Amino acid sequence: MTAVPFLDSTTPALLSNNPSVSIQQLVSAADHSFEFEHWADAFLLYSKVEERILKEGVSMNGHVCYRMGVMYARGNYVKKDYSRALSYFKKALIYLTPICETDPEARCDLAYMLENGYGVQEDKVKAVEYYRIAANQGFARAQVNLGYMYSNGYGVDCDKSQAVKYYKMAADQGYTNAFTNLGFMASNGYGMTQDKKMAVRYYKKAAKRGYARGLCNLGYMYDYGYGVPHSKVLAAKYYSLAAEQGYSVAQCNLAYMYQYGFGVPLNKKTAVHYYQLAADQSYPRALCNLAEMYIYGDESAGISLDPKKAVLYFILAADQEYERANTYLSRLLSGDTHRSIALEYLAELWPTLTLTKNFEFKNQIFEQTLSEIFKGHVLYQNYTTIAHYHLMKEWPNAKANALLHPSCKIALLTVTLILKNHINILPDLLPLILKAIVGNWKIRED
Repeated sequence: MTAVPFLDSTTPALLSNNPSVSIQQLVSAADHSFEFEHWADAFLLYSKVEERILKEGVSMNGHVCYRMGVMYARGNYVKKDYSRALSYFKKALIYLTPICETDPEARCDLAYMLENGYGVQEDKVKAVEYYRIAANQGFARAQVNLGYMYSNGYGVDCDKSQAVKYYKMAADQGYTNAFTNLGFMASNGYGMTQDKKMAVRYYKKAAKRGYARGLCNLGYMYDYGYGVPHSKVLAAKYYSLAAEQGYSVAQCNLAYMYQYGFGVPLNKKTAVHYYQLAADQSYPRALCNLAEMYIYGDESAGISLDPKKAVLYFILAADQEYERANTYLSRLLSGDTHRSIALEYLAELWPTLTLTKNFEFKNQIFEQTLSEIFKGHVLYQNYTTIAHYHLMKEWPNAKANALLHPSCKIALLTVTLILKNHINILPDLLPLILKAIVGNWKIRED
């Protein structure tokens, strides 16, 4: 990645509207923002690159397509949009595949797509292979990503010492993310001797470069007195610096400090503000903390009792396998208070939830939802949701309606129309109807 000066809040707009700035310079600036998790800046600059490419009639940049796809898939700054993400990933494949043999960045981009199943069949083993080739070519981002695969045992046997090895290779090139990862490994004694002071040194290197995750982790060390003197004031300071960059973990940590007056004056309304910023990025702990405030109401925080919002936030947090939210949701479903609200939301939101995670839990709670619908306890008329649920039950590998094979979309539409007139036959006949319509077609993600 080409080094560029640290971007302040005005620089991206100035760059994007300056015709003397080349497309490659815009890409480098966008990459800098992306790597530092300045999502708004990254999106602005990558969008400007697209605009310039179309205007100047030059070949599309596969790397830019990949990065835009990642932002839409993960919901970085923009709302999650799997259909749009898939469109970008397909373009990325077209432009990256022919050059990956000689371009380590292109190979690294393709590896990340393989790792996460973005636009291609997920294949972590092949992702490791691609990362390794790019890492051996000296590409720092590939070295960090390969280290991450070793650290978590994705596509390769878990080996923390190998993870440290690759993180250090990237750190030797000054790659900021590597410093933060090494700090984490040193703090926990993963692949190296546990050394909290060394962890702090690594975090400080990342923090000095303005890296939000490094700032946040350094704040955490001060928060609990790990490797440094205990200081809630300094913890709040570093959380604040990271939160200003839009880092959701830091926003949530800072909110907690304001909620209880740790290192800052107690101010629950400010706490809600930061919790909401993190929740808007779907950070599960923030969603759960806000839900707890809405379920009971908190006048001092300016929050009125709002069971609907509380239940919605619990569901969105539980969808990310956040255990505390799962516990709350299970309690709501097993009791009488707010139970109908939970069932209504589950019926409405089920197709949009992440179907590849915690599927058994969602299966269980949606079975309960359907039972209440059939008993007439929940008056919900979204038959598409019911049809979608049973389709997913037959083929749980499908991720979302936007990624369903066209044949299954036809099945979904047909069954929806049938259900509107024959909902009473659903329990016995729906699986047979689905199989008859879909036949031997298989769900695909391409």
